[in-house]
Amino acid sequence: MAFIQTTFVLLAIAALSQAQYLAAPVAEPSRDYAFGYQVADPITGDVKSQSEVKQAGVVQGEYSFVQPDGSLRQVTYAAAPGAGFNAVVKTIPGAAPPNEPIAKAAPVPAAYPYAAPAVAYPYAAPAAYPAAAYPYAGYSAYPYAAYPYNRFY
Repeated sequence: MAFIQTTFVLLAIAALSQAQYLAAPVAEPSRDYAFGYQVADPITGDVKSQSEVKQAGVVQGEYSFVQPDGSLRQVTYAAAPGAGFNAVVKTIPGAAPPNEPIAKAAPVPAAYPYAAPAVAYPYAAPAAYPAAAYPYAGYSAYPYAAYPYNRFY
């Protein structure tokens, strides 16, 4: 009987000690953020930018970049719970001069005429060996091919 009472008391203490963790919900830290960047590299011609803000679970942002033909692509987007992801894409032609290739392609050489030299070999092709001259002519290439190895037991 003392064992049951002691066990009951220990379980009650354990339950009360865990109650403080269950009763007080932990406040989740704010996950709001804002960031942005811009790149304008004159050597590679890479021009782009992006900015994004998240407040109360709603994300809004935009990014843009210059395409190789010189047009500017602008994308404005928003994402919210229940509304999904919505993006508006605009292409503005002629916003920048077209990018020139960094490296020019090497010219392709013309095909080289080539003919294999005519060589007369001083010997004839070997004759086929007769079956009796080859001692293993009667055997299969795989000596265990007749045994049923492909069965699973």
